[in-house]
Amino acid sequence: MRMQTAATLHAPQIQRMPKINFRIERLTLENYSHADQVRFTRTLEKRLRNYAQTVRLNWSAVKSTGRIDAGTLPAGATPEQAARQVARQIVMNLREEENFHA
Repeated sequence: MRMQTAATLHAPQIQRMPKINFRIERLTLENYSHADQVRFTRTLEKRLRNYAQTVRLNWSAVKSTGRIDAGTLPAGATPEQAARQVARQIVMNLREEENFHA
């Protein structure tokens, strides 16, 4: 006979997230040093991962967003600020794409 403790009886169930693959074919980062590109990329990946976990979106319904124009950044914007804006535009375009195909 196997004994279970209260901790195992009330352990929260881990919800598995669907695997989402963002394939970005080209990203132009003008006037960014290699270090700035690394900062941008890390922030973009982190923000997209966060959106994938928190935004209610039928991810399987969206196949492609096509070209995304992330707009113009304010002068002096950091690579992190730029990455957050790009991630936000990607998710907004995905929502529009999902609504278009609904």
